[in-house]
Amino acid sequence: MASVDGRLHLCFNGEILNYRQIRRGLDGYPFRTGGDTETLLAAHHRRGAEAVVDLQGQFAYALHDAEAGELTLVRDRLGILPLYYHVDRTGIAFASEIKALLPALRNGPEIDTASLDDYFAQRSVPAPYTLFEGVRKLPAGHRLRVSTSGAMSLERWWSLPEHSRVGVDPARAVDEVAAALEESVGANMVADVPLGAFLSGGVDSSLIVALMSKLRD
Repeated sequence: MASVDGRLHLCFNGEILNYRQIRRGLDGYPFRTGGDTETLLAAHHRRGAEAVVDLQGQFAYALHDAEAGELTLVRDRLGILPLYYHVDRTGIAFASEIKALLPALRNGPEIDTASLDDYFAQRSVPAPYTLFEGVRKLPAGHRLRVSTSGAMSLERWWSLPEHSRVGVDPARAVDEVAAALEESVGANMVADVPLGAFLSGGVDSSLIVALMSKLRD
């Protein structure tokens, strides 16, 4: 999707849960749609790179600024959605799945042996590496800026907040956890389509469904 002036182009995967609140703060932008994709685009158009700090949800996106000649790849705080990329002398390719990048590899898919060691030791490969040579994964809470000259800059845009330890009695702890869960479930019920839940019958999924029922009659 392109911004109204054609300066910004957005390739977006995800869900911005608080897009309606963000949208209300963007008075004057000539919106053409009612969804979260254009809201994200408009927020960047208005606030620049720092628009990402206001986002709540799960997302991975690429934003190209034609005026600045810069491409920025962004991944959500906890890395819920993946974002992979490949860089060589011809340019950069990015995708939400590794298999989409395989045609861009000049020598075809090859195993990254160092990452294979990580996989055997930990049963996972930590970002920014993957099991494929030449394919990298954007770390959670980071953004990657790429200029037209090919210069790259990896930045952390979010870190886990520091909290001071305070004494909380059991009753207050239960109330605070309940409030946090209700707020989280409520935020995730923002949608333009019918909602559902995977109900296994366990405590966690049963609690989520109970809160959904409480929040929406």
